Amino acid sequence: MSDILSTLPVELLWLIANKLIDIQDLKSLTEVSRNVRSAVLALFWHAVRISPRSEFHLHELPVQGLMYAPLRYTRHLGFESSFHDHTFVRCPHASLDDNEHEEFTYLALAADTIMRKDSINCLRSFSWNMGTCVPQSILGSEGAIPMWHSSIQSLSLTTSHDCPGHDCTRSYLHRSAIDLGTLRELRSFSWKAPRGEDLDTLSLAIRNNNRHMRNLELDFVDWGGLQRSVRRSRIIDMSHDEATRYGYCVFSSKILRLYSAPSAPWFDQLQVLSLSGIPVGADLAAAIDFRKMRSLTLRKCFGWHLLLEGIVQRKATTSLKTLEVQDRPHESSVLTRQQVLARFLDSFRGLERLFLSLVGPPRSREMDLWAHVVGHRKTLRRYVHHERIFTGIDGPSWPCELDCSRAGLSERKIVQIRNDPTSSSLNGLSPECLGLACTPEHVKPIVLPFIAIPCLKMLHIRQSAQDVRYRSWWGWERIAEPVDRYFRGTALDFTLQFTDDVQSKHHLRRRWKHSREILDLVTWAFGPQGLSSLQYVVFGDFAHGGRETESQICFCRGGEIGTFVEIDRHDSRWKHVVREYRDILEACPSETLFLNA
Repeated sequence: MSDILSTLPVELLWLIANKLIDIQDLKSLTEVSRNVRSAVLALFWHAVRISPRSEFHLHELPVQGLMYAPLRYTRHLGFESSFHDHTFVRCPHASLDDNEHEEFTYLALAADTIMRKDSINCLRSFSWNMGTCVPQSILGSEGAIPMWHSSIQSLSLTTSHDCPGHDCTRSYLHRSAIDLGTLRELRSFSWKAPRGEDLDTLSLAIRNNNRHMRNLELDFVDWGGLQRSVRRSRIIDMSHDEATRYGYCVFSSKILRLYSAPSAPWFDQLQVLSLSGIPVGADLAAAIDFRKMRSLTLRKCFGWHLLLEGIVQRKATTSLKTLEVQDRPHESSVLTRQQVLARFLDSFRGLERLFLSLVGPPRSREMDLWAHVVGHRKTLRRYVHHERIFTGIDGPSWPCELDCSRAGLSERKIVQIRNDPTSSSLNGLSPECLGLACTPEHVKPIVLPFIAIPCLKMLHIRQSAQDVRYRSWWGWERIAEPVDRYFRGTALDFTLQFTDDVQSKHHLRRRWKHSREILDLVTWAFGPQGLSSLQYVVFGDFAHGGRETESQICFCRGGEIGTFVEIDRHDSRWKHVVREYRDILEACPSETLFLNA
């Protein structure tokens, strides 16, 4: 076999290598022969991801293993960490412990050692998704990226929004330690959890690249904290609804520096826009050419309905394929926001992915939004619909939002659908994937229309992590009383997710079993009277990389008719589900990336 591979043309070897998903398989290919190694080595080192030993040891990077690596082939370099366990006071600067300050010094030194290698040249993309400050040797005014890689086309940052920074003088003068002024060829730009001092730097990067930028993702995480940093703006002095009612948009005015609606689109090539926790308004509609937009994400943005209304009023041609709208408690009425969303969905056709999360007081569903979703039935393949209840309370003992157990449907409507599935507003849709946030007993009447139309391949039922911490878990029922002295309430022992103790997790499984409601649903769904096209039923919260691991369950259709099996995360089928359906599993997260925000 090695002799055959060695004789293949380089182009054919590259095609083979590109089909290999697992990095270990690609590594094995480089070991077949010297000729094959030289041919695919550039592809093997084309993208390098550097991760720390753990989230609690961010300064421990694998420097030694990269000292002699052929990074001359590297075009995409990233420093990446997960956000599963260490989700608050993450940056060493935010700690009063001198030892942790030293850890940042070690982190900066390790990163600088890798970036200063003479073999690294011509980077096309760079990412620092560590949840910490970025060392000045990387993105400072004389850092490696501004000095040597100013032509990069993609930049992704996840910093620490609550860190005071290591340079007290800059923090006091409201200056950022990050310098992006020389980066003028960015096609893709992402920044999550910026500090207030970073907003001018962020603004400059966008304004320097607005004419050719295609992807823009911003997540402010904690708008309340940033709001205090930009209090000098008279727009910020208004309430959120007052500002948007008068036509002001914080994103347009403070970030884009557009103080009036532009006469022509300000973003010429923008195709993907994702905004989280950022106040927006109707004037933003004039800055974007929606004929070229393919994906729009608005997560917990004040004034999102005003933006959509602005698009409808401008009668702009819309070519969106993906739309994600995550509502939040708002001063405007729930009916008003739903009416705007309905008008926007009716104004165009062609959506392939639609992810919605709506918030309102109990029994607030005053209109049938599903009737407007059906207008995209010819193209819609992935649909998420989460209904959330606004409790009116926001404190340590009770959250301001909880999952709606009936998906916003009245008991009368559920009985009607059970008796006549064609009476459902979803009748006529043919999605391949469906995401809901309701109890298992209410899932069946919702998916009944898909028995006649064998289309559904994956069904995701999410009870949010926030909901699990305050109410009983839909997917599990207790076998024995917990022995953890820190256990509270009737929910799953979520405290165990903060430990890597395998024995503790084993005890967790021994104390809990799948609830009867879930087993009844799965038995019916995979049974002869259920959904014949269904392959997977997934339960749990998979947001932010699936950090709520203990609450996740995945069932797969068995080899025989009417059977199913539970698969664990080490199974290749589990990995396939997470990779293939990541967008629908992580849509509309109930919590921010940093839990203290």
